[in-house]
Amino acid sequence: MSSSIKKFIIFIIAMSVGGLLVVGIEMVVQKVISSVEYMDTRKLALILLAHGMGAFLSGVIVSKFTISASNIWIWVTALLWTLGGVINMVSIPHPLWFSIADTCIYLPMTILGSRILGQRV
Repeated sequence: MSSSIKKFIIFIIAMSVGGLLVVGIEMVVQKVISSVEYMDTRKLALILLAHGMGAFLSGVIVSKFTISASNIWIWVTALLWTLGGVINMVSIPHPLWFSIADTCIYLPMTILGSRILGQRV
């Protein structure tokens, strides 16, 4: 199997694991904070944290298994997380503070996750 295909598979796995982490945390938040209000500030803050943790974990996984001179996969991971966040903000109305914070969290958290393992982006 070529190196590019391996890196692509690692990228898909990293995005899936990060996404599963986000879904799991969001499910726990919905159970723990049983507020009737959908846009409860506490829920949104924890969901923002979950999104950041998912991007962070994806950055760690991509960095750990695709160490190379090119960091394109880390950037692709960060940009895909950001694109998903923007699509979420457009499709579901959110408070302005959450929309801005959520859109801005993915890139730094993915890069931070990659730097934890010592890879420079």
